Amino acid sequence: MTKQETPPDTQGEKEAKPAANEKRPTRQRTKTDYVELAKERNARVILHNTPDTYPLTDMARYADQGIRRLRNRIMISLAPKEALPLLDEYNDALVQLHTVVSKICAVTNVRYRTPRALAQILGEQTPEAADKAKAAANHPTGPMEK
Repeated sequence: MTKQETPPDTQGEKEAKPAANEKRPTRQRTKTDYVELAKERNARVILHNTPDTYPLTDMARYADQGIRRLRNRIMISLAPKEALPLLDEYNDALVQLHTVVSKICAVTNVRYRTPRALAQILGEQTPEAADKAKAAANHPTGPMEK
C-alpha cells in the first residue's frame, strides 16, 4: 500500500479533541493520559503480577512527592535536624526492603540486581561502576581523575 492509499485514520493525524461540553469516556481519557505520562523521561511503567506489590507503587508515588518537598524545604522552613533523620529512616527502610526482596528472589531463582541508587546507599559498587573504574585504570594516560 502506498502512502496515498493509507486510510485516513492511520496517517498520523492527531485525535480530534471533543467540544468543551462533550465529555470523553473516563477510561479513554485515563489511558491516553497514562500513555503520555509513560513517554516522560523520568517515568517508570510498572506491571504488577501480584496484588501484594500494589501498595509499593502507591507508597513510591507518595514518597517521591514527600521527599521532594522535604528536600526543597530544608533550610527554608525545616531545620536540617528535623528533616535529615527522616531521610535516614527512609534509607534504612529501603535497605530493609532490599534485603527481603533479595532473599525472596534467591529462594525463587529470580535474578535480582541491586538498584544503582541503593548500591550507593550501601556503598556497594555496581557492575557498571566496576567496569568504568577498570577502564579508567587501564586508560593509556593513567587513571582519570574525577
